[in-house]
Order: sequence, then C-alpha cells, then structure tokens
Amino acid sequence: MRAAPIVAAVLALATSAGAEPLRLRGDALASAQSPVGLLVLGGDGGVAPGVSAEALVWMGSAEDHGDALVMAVIARRADRRAEVRLGRLIATAGALRPQHLDGVAGRARLPARIDVEAFGGVPVVPQLGVRAWDWLAGARLGSSLGDWGGVGVAVLERRSEGRLDVRELGVDAAVARGKSDAAVRAVTRS
Repeated sequence: MRAAPIVAAVLALATSAGAEPLRLRGDALASAQSPVGLLVLGGDGGVAPGVSAEALVWMGSAEDHGDALVMAVIARRADRRAEVRLGRLIATAGALRPQHLDGVAGRARLPARIDVEAFGGVPVVPQLGVRAWDWLAGARLGSSLGDWGGVGVAVLERRSEGRLDVRELGVDAAVARGKSDAAVRAVTRS
C-alpha cells in the first residue's frame, strides 16, 4: 500500500518538533475476512498552537489496493475564527457538491458575521496518481442571520485537461427556530 509511508511522513512532519507532549490517536475499523478496513489517525501537540494533522486511509483487499482518503495538516486560530487545511481533503462550501482534492482550503469569519471560504487544488486520482492540467477552485461568501439562520452564495470551476469541465453557482439558506429547522440549496451547472 503506497499511502502508508505518505501518511507516516505527514504525521511525523506535523508532530516532530517542540518539547510539548505529542498526541497521536489511531482508530481502525477492519474486517479480517478480506482484510479491508479504514484507518483513522489524528495527531496534535508540540509543533505550534493550533496545528494538527489527520488521516483517513482505506486499507483495501488484495484486489482493491488501499488509498489515502484524507491526509491533511490543519492550522486554526485559538478562537476558531480562521482555519487552513493543506493536503488531501474533502472541501465543502454551501450548496456546492463536496470536492475531493489535493490542495488547500481555508475559511475565515469576518466582522458582521460574514464567512469567507475558499479552496483550490487538483482533483484526487486513486493511488496518488496525477493527470495533467486538471484543477479546481471554489469559494463561498455567507452571512449568519443572528442565531436563527444564514445565507450564502458559492462558485466552483473545475477543469479537465485544461478545458472547462464544470462551472457551478450555488445559493443556500437555512433557518432554525426552536426544535424546527429548514434548509434550501439551489445549484446551476454549466
């Protein structure tokens, strides 16, 4: 499995410096019959405050080789008003479809309850493969409406071999009152 050395390197890099105690947590969900399973790793500690790493690795059978689903280093402010993720990740932004990419994603909460999210990179190819000129980028601008809801607008552009593959524009809104909530999402693709 080619993903295991990469996961080990990311976690070692994210937890190798400093005198603070390092924490590494590993969970495994496995089936011995075929041997397949999901390995979940998370680490934080002595690198810097607010920096951690996580990995989800599919440990496939003999016919279905394993692959890294998520391998990311995360840096966030102590007040959680900003966060950056770097590595293999799943980016979500409002009404847009989740995107599995090797790249970077960030979000920030600005004054007046304005939220900004952006992501970009290359679409994931199984077995850590690469295809030339494939990339995607997206962003969302949203606003909280007090404690009872929010609205947002998001855009995505995805290129395949340099040519436009998908362009999406999405709008989302949510309302929560007491024990009830409702959400609406609309997306147009071209």
